[in-house]
Amino acid sequence: MTGPGSVPAMNTEAHAELARLAAEYAAAVDGRDAEAFVALFAADATLTVPGPEPWILTGRDELRAIIDGVAGFVATLHFVGQSTYRIDGDDATGEVACLAHHLSMRGAQAVDQVWVIRYHDAYRHTDEGWRFARRDIELLWTEDHPAELPPT
Repeated sequence: MTGPGSVPAMNTEAHAELARLAAEYAAAVDGRDAEAFVALFAADATLTVPGPEPWILTGRDELRAIIDGVAGFVATLHFVGQSTYRIDGDDATGEVACLAHHLSMRGAQAVDQVWVIRYHDAYRHTDEGWRFARRDIELLWTEDHPAELPPT
């Protein structure tokens, strides 16, 4: 059935693989695993990180800088939320929501800076499976919350 409000047929296998890719991205960042992180991207992929001077990283060698960047935090934890994908053969696009927690110390106070993110993605199916061809990070807003570290 097609018409207003109808949902197109979904390639469930590809959808599941793309959702897994988003989860593996979060795990690689939070685990500070540069090798796992860059393996999620096509060799010529581009990642754009917002900021006053946005980072535009192209290729796996440049993408390693993301892991170096998060190393400055005590910890990060990315909660991947809803996602939508449009699959067209060996190419796809998608949007993925995420709450990215960034724990840092400001003096003696632990602070959780939460980034509310929407990823805008392009994917390519390769011999290695689905990979990011492009990932653009849209930072919707941030929140800072005091945090308490567990006793050591």
